[in-house]
Amino acid sequence: MGRPPKTGLDYFFCDVGWMADSKFRRLKLRYGILAPYVYQIVLTLIYGNKGYYVEAGCMEELCFDILDFLQGKNMPDAETIAALVEDFTQCGLFDRELYERERILTSRRVQREFYNSTAKRSHVQVDKRYWLLSVAEMKAISLRSHILSQFVSDGTNGVSDGRNRVSDGKSTQRRQDKIREEKTREDQSRADKTRENTAETAADDGVMMTDETMTDETNELRFAFREAFGRPPEESFVREMQECLREGMTVSDIRHDIERAADRHPSHPEAYVRTILRASAQRVQGNAAFEPLADWERDWLRGLGLPEPEAE
Repeated sequence: MGRPPKTGLDYFFCDVGWMADSKFRRLKLRYGILAPYVYQIVLTLIYGNKGYYVEAGCMEELCFDILDFLQGKNMPDAETIAALVEDFTQCGLFDRELYERERILTSRRVQREFYNSTAKRSHVQVDKRYWLLSVAEMKAISLRSHILSQFVSDGTNGVSDGRNRVSDGKSTQRRQDKIREEKTREDQSRADKTRENTAETAADDGVMMTDETMTDETNELRFAFREAFGRPPEESFVREMQECLREGMTVSDIRHDIERAADRHPSHPEAYVRTILRASAQRVQGNAAFEPLADWERDWLRGLGLPEPEAE
């Protein structure tokens, strides 16, 4: 009897700029370095097992699988991991509707990687309830995949049966229009909430935070970063500095952290400044003592070639 066909992947491709994805902005401000680290762990669980999804029906069990990778001093608790996984779906890193309906963690990006990596396998099956890619998307990647033949043979267009089993262009267009409309409403709601929080903070401090004020402060921080590192900052990092301002940090605080980072000459300035900002944010929020990095955080910084920031 031959071996059963392989399901998962031995390795997966990682974009160089994946950490600059705007979807990580709020997650990194809320969870710090834990957010991208746990995201990579979830991808490892997905690609290493089923290959294109992982079941999250029992969140406690999934959290324990994730915590196996985080053993060590200052290890986060299961509740924090569960909240972070939920936030992954809310910000769009994993498909929100499929998670809420089936308790499945997957995404179009994950499935494109799986489809491309298994295109040459002679036997590979997928559960059509969890599949997000259309026939057109699969054909654009590869015409040789056995996955594609599953959908072509039964006349479906290759997207999740529970919501997207359509066979004509008009239905696809309606679905895309609805997704765009929902995303627009969500973005507007988040923007309104941010403006409300900013106004409340400014009122408490006796300061009126106008768009002009924010622009002036942002330009000042851009200039400070350019002076420190000889190039302008990435726009995703500029938005994170703006978020720090809204959270209560001052321009002087952020400039000081940029200068501290410049003294260490890091190869990835944005990543290193983010780490220092996280410690500064703790002090702003009332945690006067500098919280040491956990072992897994130090390992992650070493992997990026970055020194560990020191408490002042």
